[in-house]
Amino acid sequence: MELNLEATGGASDFSRQAELDSSQLNFDLESWDDGYVDLERNSQPHFGANSEHYSPSVSEPAESHVALQLSQYRDYNFQNSLRDAAFNNSTTLPDLPWESSLWKCIFDDEYDPLDAINPEKPLTGPSPPFVPRDGDELKDALIEKKRSLLPLDKKLPIYTVAVGHRRDISWEDKREADFQRGLKKWTSIVLSWPEEWSVCKAMQECESLVQVCEQLGHYFVGKAPATLIKRANSMIYIMEQGHKLGYIFPYTEQDLYALLKVLKNTGQTASRLKGVMEALTFCRYIFNIEDLQTLTVSKRCYGAISGGPVNRANQAAPLSVRDLVCLHETLESSEDIWDCMMAGAALFCIYSRARWSDFVHCGKLKLDRFSDGTVAYVDADVAIHKTMHAAARRFRFLNLTAPALGVHGSEWVSKWISTMERLGIDPCSDDSTCLMPAPDSEGRPLVRAIESDEAGCWLRLLIGEEKSRHDSLRQISSHSMKATMLSYAAKRGYSHQDRLSLGHHVHPYQMADVYARDAAARDLRLLDALIKEIREGVFRPDESRAGRLDNTKRQRVEDVLDETTHFSFPPAMPSADVPENFEVPEPVSNEPDLAEGGSDDEVDGGHVTTDSSSSESEQEERQRVHRQFDPLQAPSGFVFVQHQRSKLLHLISVDNQRALACGRLKNAAYAPPQLLRYDSAVCHACQRATRRD
Repeated sequence: MELNLEATGGASDFSRQAELDSSQLNFDLESWDDGYVDLERNSQPHFGANSEHYSPSVSEPAESHVALQLSQYRDYNFQNSLRDAAFNNSTTLPDLPWESSLWKCIFDDEYDPLDAINPEKPLTGPSPPFVPRDGDELKDALIEKKRSLLPLDKKLPIYTVAVGHRRDISWEDKREADFQRGLKKWTSIVLSWPEEWSVCKAMQECESLVQVCEQLGHYFVGKAPATLIKRANSMIYIMEQGHKLGYIFPYTEQDLYALLKVLKNTGQTASRLKGVMEALTFCRYIFNIEDLQTLTVSKRCYGAISGGPVNRANQAAPLSVRDLVCLHETLESSEDIWDCMMAGAALFCIYSRARWSDFVHCGKLKLDRFSDGTVAYVDADVAIHKTMHAAARRFRFLNLTAPALGVHGSEWVSKWISTMERLGIDPCSDDSTCLMPAPDSEGRPLVRAIESDEAGCWLRLLIGEEKSRHDSLRQISSHSMKATMLSYAAKRGYSHQDRLSLGHHVHPYQMADVYARDAAARDLRLLDALIKEIREGVFRPDESRAGRLDNTKRQRVEDVLDETTHFSFPPAMPSADVPENFEVPEPVSNEPDLAEGGSDDEVDGGHVTTDSSSSESEQEERQRVHRQFDPLQAPSGFVFVQHQRSKLLHLISVDNQRALACGRLKNAAYAPPQLLRYDSAVCHACQRATRRD
C-alpha cells in the first residue's frame, strides 16, 4: 500500500489526516531546519507487510510515473541540497563566459586584464560560502540584539513589553500539538534508519502512517513533548552534519569520534554536543538498538565534547527580600491590574516553591482559613508536572501550598483572588483552567497561559531589572521564583532532607509520605518559621555569612566549647525545649556496677530503691559468673583433622588414615587441628557417616 506524503506545514492537520482515504494521506514532515526554507516533497513510502523499500518520487506529468527505489537515494540528502541552493542564491544574472574577467581576454582582443585592477583597493579573497555559526544560533542572536536595541516605553503597560504575540490555545492543546510535532520529527528520523533494525521492521509492518505515529507514541509513553522535540532536533543535527562531512548514519564509534572533534573545533558549544550524546542514548534505550551501545559508552567521545575548564554554573539567581517586598507592594497598590495579577502569581510560586510550568497547569485553588476567617494557606493540586513519572510520585498529585503571611507582614492571598475575580476568573471554581492567562493588546485575558520566558521578562521588569536577562545585573528568570525560598533555607542551615522536601523533590524517606496523609505539615512549619525570622529581622538572607543572623543567634568566637556544652536549634528549626540543668546521662553498661554504692544513682528530687544488702557489700568484690563451653569431642574410633585453608574439621577413622569419613581422600591439605573450640565448624557428611557406624 502506497501513501502520498505531502508537507502541509501545521501540527493541527494531523488530526484531520485520519479522515482521508487510507491509500492517499496528507502528512506533515516538518523541515529538518525550521526557519530557513519551506520544503515540499512528495514521497510514497510502502508500509505493506511485503514491501521492502521506501520509494520517493518526483512530481511529473500525469501520464508518466517513475517509481524509484530507496536504495538509490537513501544516502542522498535532498534537504541539504535545497538549503545550500537557498543560501547561495544570486541576486544578479550570472556572467556569460565571454563576459567574465577570466575568459574575456580570450574572446576580446582589446581587453586588458590590468584595467580591472583598482590599485587603491586592497585585494581580498572570495567571501566564504557558509555561515560562520549555526543558523539557529545566528538567528536567535540577531533577534535578541534587535530586541535589546528597542527602547522601553515607560508609558506603555509592562505586559505589552513582556508578553509576545503567540498562538492562543490552552496549555492542554499546546502540549498535544507539541507531542504531535515530536512524533512527526521522529517519524522522518526512524524512516531513514537501516531496515534491519527492529523498530524499522515494526514501522514497515504498519498499514498507514497514522499507525506509525500511534506506534511511536507507545514508544514514548511517559516522555514530555519538549523532551521528544529536543532529542529529535539533536538527532537531526548530528545526522545532517555527518552527511555534509561524508558520514552515513549509523556511525561507527570511530566515525562519531572524528565527527564530534570536527564539530568541536568549528566552535560548537559543549552543551549542544552533549545533547547529541543524550539523543543517541535516548535512541539506544527507547528503541532498544544494540548497535548504538558502543557509541553511548565511548569514553573518548564524551571526552571530545568536554567543555574544558570548569566555569561557574549559570544558575538562576534567587530574589532578594527587597524584591519580595516590591512584589507585595505591587500587588497591593499597583494601578495596572495585570501587574497585580503577575505579582500575585509570582508570590504564589515563590512561597510554594513551584516551577512556573507546574503552576500554569493547576486550575483550582483551595483556601485554608483560621477560625476568624483569615486565610492561612492556599493550596493547589497539579496532575501534570515535571516529576509525575518518577517512581515516588507516580499516581500522585503535586500539592503546592503557600502561606498567606509573607515577608511583607500582610496577607496577600485575598488581594490576589480579588484581582482575578475582577478579570472574570474564579480561581476556586471547578471550571477554572488557568490562573495566569496571557493578556491581549487590549488587556483582556486570552485562553493561553503565560509561558516561562514571558514570566521571566515580566518578573524582571516588576523588580526593576532590564528586559533581557543578559542585560540585567542578576540572572533573574522564571526559575528564580522556585529557587528563592530554597536558597533562604540553605543559608539558614536547614538539613538536606528538609530542603529536598521543601522543593518537592524525591528524598530517601519518600515511603513515609505515603502514609502521612499530610506530608507538607513539617515543611510549612519550617517555612513559617523562616518567613517569621526574615520579617522580624532576625535572619537577613541578602547579607554575607557574617551578617545573616542576629548577634543573639550567632555563636561567638570566644565561646569555649567542651564536652558538656549543649546546643539547641534556633527557632527556625523547631525542637524540644531542653532545661538548663539537663545533664547527659551516662551510657548504660551491661557489666555489673563496681562503683561505691548510691552516689551515681541520685537525681535531684528523685527516689532510688536499693536492696537490703547493698550497704553491706560495698567493700566486697562481686564475683563474675563465667559460662563454661566444652570443646568438641570426636566420636569413639575417630579423630579430627582440619583443612588448612577452609579451617573445616573432618573426621577420620584411626584404623583408616587414607580416607576421611565423608569419602574424601586425605592429602597434605589436612592436618591435626591446633585448637578445638566449641563453635568450630565440622563437616556434616562426616558427622552423618559416623552416626551410621
